[in-house]
Amino acid sequence: MQTLLEPHVDAANQLTRRWCGVAADDDFVVSGAGVWPLLGLMAAAADGPARAQLEAAAGMPGSTALSAALRLMDTMGQAVDLSAALGVWVNRRLPLNDQWLGSLPPGTVDLLTDQAALDTWADRHTRGLIRKFPLLIDDFTELVLATALVARTMWLNQFRETHMTPESGPWQGSTVIALSRTTAALSDAAILDEPDPVTRVVVQGTADVDVHLLQGSGTPAQVLTTGLDALSGAIEARTQLPIGTVGPGLTVREETSLRNRHQLRLKLPPFDVRSEHDLCGPDLAALFGVTAAMTPGHHFPGISPAPLRINKGAQDVLARFTADGFEAAAVTAFSMAPGSKPPPPTEHRITVCTATFDRPFGFLAVHRPTGLAIVAGWIASRPEEYRPPAREQSAPVPGHRRLSPARPEPAPRHPHSAPPQPHPAPPRPHPAPPQPYPAPPRAPFGPAVSAPPIPAPPRPSPAPPTPRPSARPQPPAPPWPPAEDSPTTPLRRPPADPSPPNYQ
Repeated sequence: MQTLLEPHVDAANQLTRRWCGVAADDDFVVSGAGVWPLLGLMAAAADGPARAQLEAAAGMPGSTALSAALRLMDTMGQAVDLSAALGVWVNRRLPLNDQWLGSLPPGTVDLLTDQAALDTWADRHTRGLIRKFPLLIDDFTELVLATALVARTMWLNQFRETHMTPESGPWQGSTVIALSRTTAALSDAAILDEPDPVTRVVVQGTADVDVHLLQGSGTPAQVLTTGLDALSGAIEARTQLPIGTVGPGLTVREETSLRNRHQLRLKLPPFDVRSEHDLCGPDLAALFGVTAAMTPGHHFPGISPAPLRINKGAQDVLARFTADGFEAAAVTAFSMAPGSKPPPPTEHRITVCTATFDRPFGFLAVHRPTGLAIVAGWIASRPEEYRPPAREQSAPVPGHRRLSPARPEPAPRHPHSAPPQPHPAPPRPHPAPPQPYPAPPRAPFGPAVSAPPIPAPPRPSPAPPTPRPSARPQPPAPPWPPAEDSPTTPLRRPPADPSPPNYQ
């Protein structure tokens, strides 16, 4: 574990630490790494009380804040499982100082056009995790500063889906969904010694992003700040845990096994948490040092000769922990307005460390090479209730043979819901009713002229009716109305013979 962080990384982590200290006890996730570069950019260009407050929030003087902010963005941009982007949008009517404009990386500054362009930028630089920009611009918006970061990693050792039943704590009393795995890396588990000890388990990603799981008896602020202090080495992390060690959600004992390998058994619920923060609200404005910069005045002479003040600030951030990996993203923005294989079966004595997160817990997503806390959060909500599959609801009784289940009765088929047959059988023709005299067939397009009546022949003696074969199918009637009885009507011609046509 790295014991000394780079100044810009330590400053960003300290901002995350203070933010977690004022967060609520419900589910939340924050990204100080997304806010801190913007504070550095604004502190370097501010003046008066606004500069003093921004320097205090950034944790360094404004003279070095700009270079440190750009260095942090470069650190995140060069990572494998982490990327970051900086964006600046300027209203066409706002003049900019050439010195400040030249200090920004190429391709960072663009014209402020519409909300759709900002949404597209957020969607592209978070790989679709955050599709909307957290701030809405209006006619008074002169300048927008924003960062976007995204972290995605796959686990070095995968989890399997299972369930657990907490025996104590706020989640006690129900069976909930969980993820479980067993590895041999006992050093991934540690006890952080404080007045209230905290259990930490590091879940390693395949590249350079890990997730630190934190569990303790203190408040969310106490647990998370303890985990962040361990990143800088301010708190010792004990990874050598002898048999008999007990911590929050953790036990170390000795067992007998056929495999000569120590085990770290980890179980926790998956989580998906998202938060939206008003950075200029009454709860956070002082934390980020923007209180003075929000008042009317000329607070940023380093950016523009025109008076500017901060009028909005927001962050949209999310984090997801699944069986396959972890992903997190954050978009942070401030806007300014005008200042106005098994071994042989041999028994071995092994050490088994079991960590179960069956009560509210915290987490940190950490860039391993630098120790930067990408996001920090707390999971307080009860996990989703576990519903066993149908085959698990009736377990077999030992010593009894399992009987084949009875075949279910077929459900009655609704007459209107039957699926269409690909090749329906042709309907069987029905014999025509007996008629003493065949009726003249109808013309395909209706009568063109009136036919003379047919004289009735003499009535024969009654005879038994014989079924008449099905008549020749008649062509369908045209979709248009019948024409007038005129020999000049198109498609209407008088019959050549006044007698009815014979289709037999």
